[in-house]
Amino acid sequence: MSIYIFTALIIYALEFILSIFGQLYASIILNIAVVSLIGIVLIKAFKELDTLKTRHWERVSQFWLGGEYKAAILLFVIGGVVANLLLSSVGFIFINLLNDAVNPMDIMIETVIGLAFLIMGFFAMSLVSFVAALYLIEVFTRDIYLLKIATGAAGIKPHSATFYIIISLASLGFLYFYWLYQMWKWITLLKISTQ
Repeated sequence: MSIYIFTALIIYALEFILSIFGQLYASIILNIAVVSLIGIVLIKAFKELDTLKTRHWERVSQFWLGGEYKAAILLFVIGGVVANLLLSSVGFIFINLLNDAVNPMDIMIETVIGLAFLIMGFFAMSLVSFVAALYLIEVFTRDIYLLKIATGAAGIKPHSATFYIIISLASLGFLYFYWLYQMWKWITLLKISTQ
């Protein structure tokens, strides 16, 4: 899984550079690839965590809080992909308006309303994906910690989910990949130490 995480990080950095240089469509395509790769990592991590939980259910059942992983992963991926598609539509309309060099007074009210709805849809889908990502950081970090305590696994020292959320936001998403890598490492350590 590390290869997926590092590939997603490299593509994310390239997407970030392309967006700085105004390469909107290339940036959108790369961002969809990043969201898809992260989705694969999250699905695989959820399956591994679920297997560990089932294997050690007698020890974790009394304090297992659970979480809606599947829905959150689905919302993260669909929200991210749809937001990017809406952004490409907004970019396409703006580019066409600029290329036609139309007088602002000649723009039809339907175009303005349609553009406004596309922009609102983009922000709504971005928010859905963002909230799902924050929720996933919270539940994965919490449940890995609960499994660590229940199984007595050594070598796993997760910070609070708030720490990972803050460093992800402060680094414009770059350190989100650090959390992904750490999460995968913890799950691997849990599997090894509880075999």
